[in-house]
Amino acid sequence: MMETPVTLLERVLLRLQELVRDLVDLMEARLELFRLDLAEQLAELIGRLLAWLLLLGLLALGLSFGLLALALWLGGLLGHAAWGFALVGAGLLLLGGLGGRLAFSVIGRAVRRGILRALLAETIGEDSRGPHRSAADAAPPGAATRTNARP
Repeated sequence: MMETPVTLLERVLLRLQELVRDLVDLMEARLELFRLDLAEQLAELIGRLLAWLLLLGLLALGLSFGLLALALWLGGLLGHAAWGFALVGAGLLLLGGLGGRLAFSVIGRAVRRGILRALLAETIGEDSRGPHRSAADAAPPGAATRTNARP
């Protein structure tokens, strides 16, 4: 049996097939790495969220007992427990009204910024300011820059 000689074109085609196969393998590996990195970041975010929820739950429980004690103490001073609970309830309604107005504007905005900053900081791989640099970073050493620029 005689082997047929492989032509130059056939060798090039075989090399191209190997190259395409290697590129597909590389892309699959990078996709898997990206998926694992995303899962790790998500697990870290969920862990932090659960820790904060536990902390807030314990603080709420402590605050509840403190408010109960305050209402009972005020009720003892005023002659009836109902007056103490009424005073504490009125104070909570006042705080809730003011806090509700702030929660939807200031606090909500701050929470959204914090979550986006935490998610994007590791995803982008840049420093906390992202890919855009300030004028001070872009200026050559010794060049004059604005001193009142926001960080």
